[in-house]
Amino acid sequence: MPTNTESKIRNLYPELNELKRLERLIASRISPTLLDYAFIFAPDVGYQISLSSLTKEGAELLNAYINKADAFLKIIGAPVKPRLENILDTFLDRLHDMYYARFMDARLIYGEYEFYRIPTLFELQLEKNTNGVFKLPAETTSLFMEGALVVDDMNQIDWPKTVQQEVSKHMISCYVAGYKNAQILGYQMFRDLEAVTTRGFAYLILERDMHRLIQDVLEQVFFYFGGEVFKYINKGYELEESVSNVYEYYLSQAKTVKGFMKFLKPLFTDVDATVMDTLNDCKEMDKPTKDMIIDDFNELLVAYFKLKKLFPRDYYAMEIRDPDQFYKWEEGNNYEKIIDLHMILPEGGVTEMALESFYIDFSTEAKTLIFSTVVGNDVENPMFTLNNYLKQ
Repeated sequence: MPTNTESKIRNLYPELNELKRLERLIASRISPTLLDYAFIFAPDVGYQISLSSLTKEGAELLNAYINKADAFLKIIGAPVKPRLENILDTFLDRLHDMYYARFMDARLIYGEYEFYRIPTLFELQLEKNTNGVFKLPAETTSLFMEGALVVDDMNQIDWPKTVQQEVSKHMISCYVAGYKNAQILGYQMFRDLEAVTTRGFAYLILERDMHRLIQDVLEQVFFYFGGEVFKYINKGYELEESVSNVYEYYLSQAKTVKGFMKFLKPLFTDVDATVMDTLNDCKEMDKPTKDMIIDDFNELLVAYFKLKKLFPRDYYAMEIRDPDQFYKWEEGNNYEKIIDLHMILPEGGVTEMALESFYIDFSTEAKTLIFSTVVGNDVENPMFTLNNYLKQ
């Protein structure tokens, strides 16, 4: 929930727009380098802001901005600092307040977090020891894990509560395992669906969409059964016994597709909704074909369960590292913390080295929306642009 200050800010968009209008004038008539918002997006990026001279018109513009900013701060109940001797210093002080107010509001509205994968110590050593036969991925993978992070009223990550949630629910571990295993099984599932369906043309027409759909569905299923396995692990059972207990429990309900679906109604309701969302995008497809494809998915998922294909291959225990625990290659990247996932071993315990490592940041879309809200769409400081922010 937004705080009282942020609620007031959202009711003051006309005042904020007027301040942005003045910022555009200041950028065009004085210099865009005066728009010092980099402190929000890249605190370590510093540059000197100075003016060799200031015209009367320029001074009037800065004073107009300061007056509008002071009025805005009074309306929202924020303290107004005394004016400084140098008009530029006073302007920058008020400008920072305005940027920060917009950022706090934008973070609440658009602040969606993603997990960005980074190389692990194990992978770097493997690359070195194999003389480059094993190569690190060329691109960074980012994952959205809904509900895996606990955030406070300001949409900042509450790390202690996130750790508590992971210990009990293992959401991050299940998301990562689900993503990896869905990639492995996804191609086979597409071919199996083609083989069993009587609507093969639909899979050809929607091949790209189907691959993405299968990935989404399998991630949901792996996430679910991974969570069921962790319920037994939390009770002290070893990994293999936990998997076996879950498998035997649900196998008794897998005698028929309908019986299995009824027993797992919440899961299959989500699966059917995911499938139908994709199929509804194809206007040429009739309802009987859509229903047949949903039946194909459900029947194949039940068959895969009987073959134990819907259980993640790997299960993880999470560890969080602070900056003073970072490796050299992780330093200097503005990571708040790093999440390590150590694989749980069948005989108990976990691997010494992490097999997965992530840092947390806003998604690219969220960054773009937050930046445009704070800065505006038509004015940027050339010393720190949106592209600079996205490339960090």
